[in-house]
Amino acid sequence: MQELQQTIDAAWERRTELSPDSGDAPVRDAVATVISDLDAGRRRVAEKRGSDWVTHQWLKKAVLLSFRLSDNAPIGLASPSAPFRFYDKVATKFAQFDDAAFAKQACAWSRPRLRGAARTLRRTSC
Repeated sequence: MQELQQTIDAAWERRTELSPDSGDAPVRDAVATVISDLDAGRRRVAEKRGSDWVTHQWLKKAVLLSFRLSDNAPIGLASPSAPFRFYDKVATKFAQFDDAAFAKQACAWSRPRLRGAARTLRRTSC
């Protein structure tokens, strides 16, 4: 972790030099690793320790660097039946999903999670 933090801190000091075209591989890899860890819940930008909140500044820097290293890209559907298109630097969580992945996720979302419910709920066929 120390090496990752040092890479992020060093990149932060020269952030004005970074762009989607100029970021070197170690910095891109470090930022991608941090973003992936944050997304998976392995790291937290802020966490409670005892009665105090601790903010990890280097993780905040990694998030901000990710915007410098990414270019705006068109995201969403662009068709006459689904005219939903916008520009962003961060792909949606479901950008890589196919029909099978959506079906699996929809099944996970639709399962009832009620404790002590008095009525019976129909299960979906997953």
